[in-house]
Amino acid sequence: MSEKSRLIKNTGLIAIGNFGAKMVSFLLLPLYTSILSTEEYGTYDFIVAISAFLLPIATLSMYEAMFRFIIDSGNKGEEFKKIITNTLAIVFVGVIALGFVLCGADIFFGIKNCIYIWIYVSANSLYNVSNNILRGLGKIKKYAIVSSAKNIMQLVLNVLVVAVFRWGMTGLLFSMCVSEVIAFLAVAIEVKIWKEIRLKYISLHAIEPMLKYSLPLIPNALCAQIINMSDRLVISGFMGASANGIYSVSYKFPNMVETVYHYFYTAWSESASRVFSRGKEKAEEYYQSLHTTISNLMFSVIVLMIAGMPIMFRIFVRGDYVKGFDYIWILLMAMYFDCLAKFYSGLFTALKKTDVMAVSTLIAAVVNLVVNIGLIKFIGLYAAAGSTLLADVVLVFIRKIKLKDYIQLKSDYKSIVVKIIVAVTVIMLSSYDNWFRIGLSIIIAGGYAAIANREIIISVYNSFRRKLAKK
Repeated sequence: MSEKSRLIKNTGLIAIGNFGAKMVSFLLLPLYTSILSTEEYGTYDFIVAISAFLLPIATLSMYEAMFRFIIDSGNKGEEFKKIITNTLAIVFVGVIALGFVLCGADIFFGIKNCIYIWIYVSANSLYNVSNNILRGLGKIKKYAIVSSAKNIMQLVLNVLVVAVFRWGMTGLLFSMCVSEVIAFLAVAIEVKIWKEIRLKYISLHAIEPMLKYSLPLIPNALCAQIINMSDRLVISGFMGASANGIYSVSYKFPNMVETVYHYFYTAWSESASRVFSRGKEKAEEYYQSLHTTISNLMFSVIVLMIAGMPIMFRIFVRGDYVKGFDYIWILLMAMYFDCLAKFYSGLFTALKKTDVMAVSTLIAAVVNLVVNIGLIKFIGLYAAAGSTLLADVVLVFIRKIKLKDYIQLKSDYKSIVVKIIVAVTVIMLSSYDNWFRIGLSIIIAGGYAAIANREIIISVYNSFRRKLAKK
């Protein structure tokens, strides 16, 4: 199987394994809102958000380093034992240290729900370790099975604890933690993790290179969250909750792209690392081919969504929220650059240059915040959307410049000019009420998508024909 075929297969498997998580939260929303009070659900959401923020700090993002170093170790062996042992040691010490900090916060400052935060971080850290063990070993099918089983278990437990036992917010956290711990135990049994842990392998010599990889990922993760949250905080502070509601609805459509692309990115970071370990020359050829494909495909998706957004808004959006249509094209273009930035992130993962990821994300976060605060009084929500676009453009620019020091990816300037012309044309034609302009923009976007992705379309068509012929 070629590496591209493997990447496509793994992306599909990861999507199957993770799509359930999105479906769980969507399907259970009516249950939550009908039984839980707004205070209970708000507390639950706060605990999850704070836990997500504390997780990379407590664990030093060692599960990310573990994934990358397992790929280089060539699967199981003495090196694998060292990686697993030192990862679990750091995670264990970090989680215990977090427990003491949260205990002190509860005792001396009276901060509520510290015990719940600690339990959730502990369970989530184990789940992340188990997932990255399977990814590092290349067992993507089992990763998908474990993720799917965990999501189904969480769905069943949520219904029981909320609707039957009426445990409220505590029940929601219980079901999430139990399902994640059981998923970890399932992976532990699968890889016989007790045979891989040897205390004699714990050493600074083994930990140091892993920490060098993982530590820059902490500010990278935190800055990424700041970029995502800063728009909402600034809008709420300067313009109020109503404006934030309009902006949030606008952002839901780019989030659709981000959700699907994340499945590819998870598979891509593993694929990029695996290919790089086979030699730089072959890796560069693979990266160049995939870079062109992803760039054309994602740009096509974005311009098609911009062109078709008047129709989508009429179907899904009502009332004052329709005002969000004015900002959607900016957020969608920002998402295109975000996808490119994540593609480069996969390459830096392969190169083990996580410091570049951290610095570039930090600069993008500062740009986002400064531009947003500086302009929001003058141009309103355009400042929030525009600062997001500018931050993602800066992120791509920095990562692409730094990438030249390690890997040569050629730029097709003719293709870039065509993209700019198509984007400007589709955006200029964008209209909520003029159906002639809407139709023309869809034709232009569709024509570009067909031409730019003709190789993919022909390949899918030929594959479909072969399957029909076999039947």
